[in-house]
Amino acid sequence: MEIKELRAFVTLAHKLNFTKAAAACFTTTSTLSRIIARLEEEVKCSLFYRDNKIVRLTQSGEIFLKFAEQTLDSYMQLQIDLKHLDNPLFGKIRLYCTVTASFQLLPKIINKFRALYPHIEISIETGDAANAMNKIQENEADIAIDAISASLPKDITTITLAEIPLVIITPVVMPQNWYSLKENGKLDWNKVPIIAPKKGELRHSLNTWFEVNNIKPQIYAEVAGNEAIVSMVALGIGVALIPLAVLEASVNKEAIKILEYANNINSLNVSLCVHNKI
Repeated sequence: MEIKELRAFVTLAHKLNFTKAAAACFTTTSTLSRIIARLEEEVKCSLFYRDNKIVRLTQSGEIFLKFAEQTLDSYMQLQIDLKHLDNPLFGKIRLYCTVTASFQLLPKIINKFRALYPHIEISIETGDAANAMNKIQENEADIAIDAISASLPKDITTITLAEIPLVIITPVVMPQNWYSLKENGKLDWNKVPIIAPKKGELRHSLNTWFEVNNIKPQIYAEVAGNEAIVSMVALGIGVALIPLAVLEASVNKEAIKILEYANNINSLNVSLCVHNKI
């Protein structure tokens, strides 16, 4: 098996979609299918369950994924060791991300980076995810973690870190006047106050959710930062759409319940972003 085949396998294992994985590998779905078939023939077992609607790893695929990731990590380390054996890199990198990303996604990245480049200083700034792309384009950060969209600027290169589902959250106890008089136990979305992000990909996702569900929202407040949105919902001020990872990391999660998963809109593609000029 070849390194490029292992990369293709890992990409498909994370995206679980042949079309998206093929695009990320700059190849066609038929070529990707042949690569997976060759790997399965070589290891003498099926790595994926797949039909017209679903793609998922088999138990053997889960084991092979660990092997593939370890092999790719070792290969990258070998390349770096050989390249920088007599010429180690020095300098400073400015990284921008949300508070949630700083302790959910960064540790694994930073630990690996520090092992590879021990002489490079890392400066981390946290803030609203909606500002991440501007930070890069205005040269206020070298790298950012952001939820990217289809309209990503052409001068930005990304690496997907996680696909995070979106959830509608409410206070555990809600006022009676939020409920519909006609439909017992259901919210009246014409009365429910919405806590919305000011801008960014999450605001776009929220607007899409309203459109898909034919809701004319009552925006109570526009807030910068997902953590602040969760806090306002916990205080009983309104309802919000947030990434599940933000709720799981929140100190206020006991005061909040998930009303529903927003399955009719796309999950957030949280990626490492860098300007092509770097």
